[in-house]
Amino acid sequence: MNVAELYRRLSVGTLSNLTLGNKGDGTIREANKPGILVHANDGLSALYSKFVLKQSRLLLQASSHRDLYPLRREHAVSSIAEDNPAAAFILDSTAEPFLGDVVSVLSVADQFGRSYIVNSESDLWGLETPEPDVLRVPFASQDQIMSVVYQARHVELTGDQSQEIDLPVFLERALTHYVAAEVYGNMNTQEASFVADRNRLKYEEVCNQVEMKNLASTSHTSSKFKFDERGFV
Repeated sequence: MNVAELYRRLSVGTLSNLTLGNKGDGTIREANKPGILVHANDGLSALYSKFVLKQSRLLLQASSHRDLYPLRREHAVSSIAEDNPAAAFILDSTAEPFLGDVVSVLSVADQFGRSYIVNSESDLWGLETPEPDVLRVPFASQDQIMSVVYQARHVELTGDQSQEIDLPVFLERALTHYVAAEVYGNMNTQEASFVADRNRLKYEEVCNQVEMKNLASTSHTSSKFKFDERGFV
């Protein structure tokens, strides 16, 4: 499904009774497309947080004088000015930059292939995530390289109607209900509030069915692990 198809489904489906959906003719009014994209991006963030739909990997250069590592774009090599290289500890490149798309940390290993347990209550000196996108490494040696596999967010949708929306088929309906709930929720009428609540329930129903059937038990997509040649397999 791409953005144009999302507009079509909203127009003929959950938003077919509204002017912004052009009364179900398969299109969305131009003036309303930016708002629809905001809701769609919020919906994708919710779904990609609820389910592990994408996994990515980054390389982290740990050091003995730091224990907290915010896994954010401003700490990537590609985002740091050449006159301040010490601020960068996420090893990427301008050709393949780190996107700052961490939802949560899934696993960590070092350059020797040793895996580390994250957030173990029994290991006082173990790795932990005080925030979902912050990794605490209390024991690192100088210039230790660590491979971090993380649950990633969907890329942000733009105004390009050919842009693909990377969702498994069984979650596409959840996205349309999410968007409809937000659209109707912004209308100040009792009827609109009822329709918004109904779409929220439909969204939850779809998500619950996916969980019950264990459809999202494996990653939907996985970005290519780019650093295998440096010893991570």
